[in-house]
Amino acid sequence: LQQSIGGDYVLFAGGERTAELIAAKDAAFFGWGTEVPIERLPYDRLRRHLEAALRESAERLGLWEPFEAHALALNFAGACSGSAFFAQQLVELVSVIALERPKPHRAQEFPLAGPTIALLLNLNAGRLQAQTRLVKGLAPHAMRIATALANDERPYSVVHHPSDASRALRAMLDSGVVTQEGSGLWTLCDPIFALWLKQPQAGRLRIDRRGPEPIPRWALTT
Repeated sequence: LQQSIGGDYVLFAGGERTAELIAAKDAAFFGWGTEVPIERLPYDRLRRHLEAALRESAERLGLWEPFEAHALALNFAGACSGSAFFAQQLVELVSVIALERPKPHRAQEFPLAGPTIALLLNLNAGRLQAQTRLVKGLAPHAMRIATALANDERPYSVVHHPSDASRALRAMLDSGVVTQEGSGLWTLCDPIFALWLKQPQAGRLRIDRRGPEPIPRWALTT
C-alpha cells in the first residue's frame, strides 16, 4: 500500500476499530505504525481556550463584542463534549451568523450560540443522516440506546431486556459508534452526532436564513 501511493507515511483516522488495524496480531497492518490517541479536553480547559479564541476574533473581526465571548465559550464548551476539533469549527462559523445580525443591534436580542451550533449541524446533516441510518440498521434498539447516551441516560434503562441493550451496544462498539470507558461507561464517539441526537427530530433541523433562531433548550446560556 505504501509503495502504491508513493509516500513514506499512511495515516488512518478513526476509533478503536481503526487502531486494531495496527494493533491486532492478525490485522493487515500489524506492527506498521503507532497509535496516537486524541483525547477530549476537560470542560474548564476547553472553555478557557474557547474564550481566548473568541475574544481574539472579536477584536480582529469586530463582529461581536468582547463581553459576548464568555457566553459563547460557555455554550460552545457545553456542546462540544471535549472535542477541540468541534470547538474550532464553532469558532470559525460564529462569524457567519454574526454577519447576519442587523446593525445597529443589541447583543441580547440576537444571541449567536444557538444559531451557530444549528448551522454546524446543518453543514453536517448529510453525514449525520447517514450515520443515523447506519445505527438504525445495527440492532433493533440501537437508535434508542444511542439517543439515551446522547442525553446522558443509562443505556439499559431504555429497553425492557438487558440482553437487548448488550447486543445493541456490542454492535455499535464493533461499528465504531460508541466506546466503552471503564466498567459500563459507554460514550458516543462522535460529539456532533451526540448533539444531533439531542434534537427532538434529529436530522430535520434547519437554519432560518431570515434571521437568527432562538437558542435551543440544550444551549447552556445566552
